[in-house]
Amino acid sequence: MLVREVMSSPPFVLAPDDEVRWAAEVLLGRHLSAAPVVDEEGRLVGVLSDADLLRHRVGPDPRSSLRRDPLADEEPPARTVADLMTTEVVAVRAGSDAARAAELLVDLGHRTLPVLSGSRVVGVVGRRDLLLAATRPDDDVERDVRTVLADYWAPASWAVEVVDGVVRLRGRERTEASHRLAAALARTVPGVLRVVVDDPASQDTVVR
Repeated sequence: MLVREVMSSPPFVLAPDDEVRWAAEVLLGRHLSAAPVVDEEGRLVGVLSDADLLRHRVGPDPRSSLRRDPLADEEPPARTVADLMTTEVVAVRAGSDAARAAELLVDLGHRTLPVLSGSRVVGVVGRRDLLLAATRPDDDVERDVRTVLADYWAPASWAVEVVDGVVRLRGRERTEASHRLAAALARTVPGVLRVVVDDPASQDTVVR
């Protein structure tokens, strides 16, 4: 499963000169945790997240500390997205393995990642996108696996069964190369967690 098969596209993007207040309202209205920031050519220049907004838009209350001077000089509030956005951005390619995107999301603690084709933002992939793909109905997964296999073999060549995302293949093909190709093709379908190939000749079962 590749990132382009599960990403949200076209993405909602911000411009560096967008007003912070407007950007915050849009993120809230669209239920987004972050949005890529792009230049006039559509190239990624940063990301504005709800964390960025929280750090700069929630000011201190002098009642929380008697020692705090409410008249102390503080930095003026940011006005544009460029003032708040994170410029060191981790992104993934549209042709990347979705499993790698999942690792990055978990390891970095991010909820979304920009998706690039060349230098341009073409989508956003998030935890929700990946979970939706990973929990697709078995009937939908089975249909798509049959469709993928039909590009290489006759429709009756493989029996396909899917239970909880685990695909079991059994057919007339008996060569190791055929088993490897069928398993590899099945693994490209979103929602496939594992592939089991049964050899009708030897009764061996191979897990891919």
